[in-house]
Amino acid sequence: MPSSKNIYELHLRSIKTNQPHPKAPVTILHCLASTAVQPLPSDIVAAVRVQVFGDLVALLIKEVFESTGAHLEIWNWESGSSYSVSFLHRIGCLIYFRLL
Repeated sequence: MPSSKNIYELHLRSIKTNQPHPKAPVTILHCLASTAVQPLPSDIVAAVRVQVFGDLVALLIKEVFESTGAHLEIWNWESGSSYSVSFLHRIGCLIYFRLL
């Protein structure tokens, strides 16, 4: 099985059929590119939160590997557009978010 180029992938599936969602132009959303040196699973301590609001899907990863901050990725799963931001711990770590 080929390894992923990303640390996280969200698969957009239909609740009724568990098949790729027919309204999604891209059925796998990629987040955080893998680095050349991959940490052992025991070296990664991260809390992950996913939130869906209409056509938006957000993924918040707290305590990203090799940093002490957070990463927030938001996708419009119906159009395919995405927004990404990383937070450094020294400016305050994002611990909660809500799509309104």
